[in-house]
Amino acid sequence: MRLVFFLGYIKSYKMKYLIIISLLSSFLYANWKTDRESLEHFYIEKPFRIFYSLSGKNKLIHYRDLNNNNVPDYIDNIADQLSTGNKMLVNEKNFIEPLLNKNYKNKASYIDVHILSLNNNGLAGDAIIKYDYKFFKNNSSSISMSLSNKLSKTNLTPLHELIHIYQNGYTKIKNRWVTEGIARLLEELMRNKTTKSIRLPSNTYELNVMLLQKYKNASYFKRFDEICKKDNFIKVFLKELSLQDEKIEKKFNYKKMNWLEKDQKSPKNNPFIFKALQNTMTKTCPSNNKEILDFYKLID
Repeated sequence: MRLVFFLGYIKSYKMKYLIIISLLSSFLYANWKTDRESLEHFYIEKPFRIFYSLSGKNKLIHYRDLNNNNVPDYIDNIADQLSTGNKMLVNEKNFIEPLLNKNYKNKASYIDVHILSLNNNGLAGDAIIKYDYKFFKNNSSSISMSLSNKLSKTNLTPLHELIHIYQNGYTKIKNRWVTEGIARLLEELMRNKTTKSIRLPSNTYELNVMLLQKYKNASYFKRFDEICKKDNFIKVFLKELSLQDEKIEKKFNYKKMNWLEKDQKSPKNNPFIFKALQNTMTKTCPSNNKEILDFYKLID
């Protein structure tokens, strides 16, 4: 009888614990949305809607308006960087715009940018969300990014997060050794510093180093760009990653196009990423290049 009572107590305790966790998660989610929905100013330059505040905890640190267009120069700079970056990614890299790509087409209408007081520089989301803005009436569904209210004028975080949104338009895969390496390389479009290339891994140790790195992998993707000139390597690679989504969903029984964040970044994705790399190399790289052939065999 005591054992039955004890087990019943544990079951009751677990139930209370789960309820508390559920309520806490709901509260945090509501608070997360409220901060964004409460931003009282906005600036629109399609496909971007930039939301910001001049008061409260999320107010702009720099809010001067030297060109007297009734928009803070801080917001003008972010809008210019996003607009310029968007045009470059489409016109120079031939990428598909996020709102026209498979994950967002006919599902989201804008890319919303929220300027907030953050502990980091920025963050790109991949979820389609309908915000209920207090000071803005057109509450169409959007994908969004958050940017710090204290970035320097030369900081390229807006472009970096935009690149991530482009990546999210192609694929649900978010392993950072891929996403951050590509994003850092593509920043070359708007910065004077050129990424130096590094010879591709030729053994297991070097490959493991590659898998543990993030931003430094820009040098490896730069190397692919140097060798493989039949087509835009990164563009073809993103398309090949896109084709792997369905295979990963089938393999691990994920809900279609609705993966958990931990699954998007899981090492279990690496064999599928390797396959996408191999397919891209076959399509874009010289068939007789020893460095490419060795790397192809290494990840086989």
